[in-house]
Amino acid sequence: MLKTAEDLRVLFEEVRGYFDSEGVKMITRNCVKADFSGEGTILSVHESYLLSPKGLLRPPYQVFSILQRHAEGWHIAFSDYALGDSLEHCRALSTAGGPPEPKPVAPHPLSQQSRR
Repeated sequence: MLKTAEDLRVLFEEVRGYFDSEGVKMITRNCVKADFSGEGTILSVHESYLLSPKGLLRPPYQVFSILQRHAEGWHIAFSDYALGDSLEHCRALSTAGGPPEPKPVAPHPLSQQSRR
C-alpha cells in the first residue's frame, strides 16, 4: 500500500525500470467499462497495451480502478492489475511501499469448539 510520496516515487522507478528492461516505448489504455457509483466515485476497467518499436510486447492486461472526486479533481484511489503470467511486472508493482501490513486473523469458529 502506498502511503507517502516517497512510496509512489519508489513504485514509479520500479515500474519504469521494468518497462525500460522490456523495451516498452508506449502504453496505450482503452476504457472497457466505466460506471458512476454515487456522485463522487467511478468504477472502471481499462485494457492496457505495452508497445515497443516492433509492436505489441505481450497480450493486453486489464486494470480495475476506483476513481474518487476531491476538491482538486479526480484521483485514483485504488487499482488492481490482472497481469496474468508476467512475474517481473508483478514484482515491479509489488516492491514499492514495503511488505503489506499484517492483518489480524480471527480464529475460525470451528476451531474454538471442543473436538469429540
